[in-house]
Amino acid sequence: MSILTKICVVVLAVLIPIACVAFINITTVGPNWRYAYQQEARRSEGLMMDASAEKNAHNKTIAERNEAISELNRIKQDKSVEIDKLAADLSAARASAAALQGNLAVLAAKVGGLEREAANFNQRNDLLAKQLEAVRNAGDDLNKELIRVSELLNQAEAEKARTSKLALTFQERIRDLEEENESLRRSGGTVAAGDTGSPAASVDERITGTVDIVRGSYASINVGSANGVMKDMKLIVYRGDTLVAFLRVDEVEVDQAAGLIVNRRLDPIPGDKITNRLLD
Repeated sequence: MSILTKICVVVLAVLIPIACVAFINITTVGPNWRYAYQQEARRSEGLMMDASAEKNAHNKTIAERNEAISELNRIKQDKSVEIDKLAADLSAARASAAALQGNLAVLAAKVGGLEREAANFNQRNDLLAKQLEAVRNAGDDLNKELIRVSELLNQAEAEKARTSKLALTFQERIRDLEEENESLRRSGGTVAAGDTGSPAASVDERITGTVDIVRGSYASINVGSANGVMKDMKLIVYRGDTLVAFLRVDEVEVDQAAGLIVNRRLDPIPGDKITNRLLD
């Protein structure tokens, strides 16, 4: 229902009671036409004033409606702009989401590759750990071997020192023998080539041992003073049932001795046997 219709209904609602009152007065009161006319004129003016007020109110209402319509149109335009902006933002967001989905797919592929690489890396780590354990075990074995080699080197150094000492002793003995030989030659003395005389010293018990090292006319044996060997003792060198030579002892230690090979029949070699007498 429009505002104009409402106004008409209000006017009718106002005029109907007034008309009813006037009709009742006319029917019940004696005819006083002038007074009735004046009353009616005043009522008509009041109604006109009321109608004018209603019209002004109606016009005001229409103006407010138009203003409200204008405000609604403005709001509609603003909302339309906002809607367009939101639609653009939504489109951009959808595009971004699609791009993110693509990026997620790429990242998922990369993650899969990284997981495979991690698995391969773990396998390589396990293999390297096994190899490292093997290397450690080999290192332990190598350390043991190095210790053994070091011990052998120490023994070799000790043997070298002993051999050097024997060499010095042999050299001194050679010089002494050369001087003795020269002195004998000058004095006209001779040395028996086949001399097998008794040793310069003797012991009651039989001495047996083995030749360890042979250096030219010198040799070392594996028995010493602990076995009864003494300096200047003459020992027999033999191989099986064959006489090889004699050894004149020049230097004696507790467990070994060394001397000059004399009365050589064969060349002594390491392993030949030695003794101070062949029969007990």
